[in-house]
Amino acid sequence: MGQAIGKPRIHPSALPFTNLPYSLVVSLGQGVYEVAEGFGLDEDELKKIIQISLHEYFSRMSESSIDDCSDALFALFNTATSVESKEVLIDSLEFLATICIISGMQTDEKIGFIFNLFDLNESEKLNINEVTLAFRALASGTTKISAMS
Repeated sequence: MGQAIGKPRIHPSALPFTNLPYSLVVSLGQGVYEVAEGFGLDEDELKKIIQISLHEYFSRMSESSIDDCSDALFALFNTATSVESKEVLIDSLEFLATICIISGMQTDEKIGFIFNLFDLNESEKLNINEVTLAFRALASGTTKISAMS
């Protein structure tokens, strides 16, 4: 156990989603709110969100290649251990916060996006439960996309 020195490594499945500009991260957030029925995303919902939000960004890729990238990203965030599970969902807040952290957004934009994402009661301040949820989602999400096992 110890601290790794140097730049963190990102899993190859997450690389197509790194350094996204602010507008595309916001578009992903809007896509989640438009497509998802709750805080969980299934594999088809994630594909649809990525197709809708990032179609111009991935314009040189075929639709099947984009779906492959979506599937690989979903697999990184999927922590289901049971094959018998009927419905496998990933946490939309964890997904959006992690994409935000690895994006090309400026630090103040990242802070504002994450603040708004976790200000669940829209009070313009975070309570202790929202802060805890934010830290857990960020720690969990960044661990999942890390290339270090």
